[in-house]
Amino acid sequence: MKRDWILIKEMLLALEEDRFSEYLNTIELPNSVAMNCKTKEALERAKYIQAKNIREHIDLLKESHIIVDVKTDTENINFGLRLTMEGHDLLDSIRDKAIWNKVVSMAQEAGVALSWEVIKAAIPKAIQSIL
Repeated sequence: MKRDWILIKEMLLALEEDRFSEYLNTIELPNSVAMNCKTKEALERAKYIQAKNIREHIDLLKESHIIVDVKTDTENINFGLRLTMEGHDLLDSIRDKAIWNKVVSMAQEAGVALSWEVIKAAIPKAIQSIL
């Protein structure tokens, strides 16, 4: 799996807007993938891979403390996911095109991959350079 920042942004936006379940139900295979599926089995396999990719991105976001499971203390009932404070900060930075473009260009200029650690380090510098 490759980390997909566009998917991450879409997922975080859906969580912030309290429409994550609806978002998951509306995700469709890209036309280029669907058209290459010649059989029903191939189409089901592509859907499985896409669902696995989404689950893995959810796991990445949990591991990075960007999102957490919401559970009741008494009954341990899972009410879904929510953004952490760090998740809200990341989403604000991704949503702001000037900040996000500066973060991406800083990573490119430094010749490093756009990892979570790079993003966390670059966001404050990007904000400072814009102010």
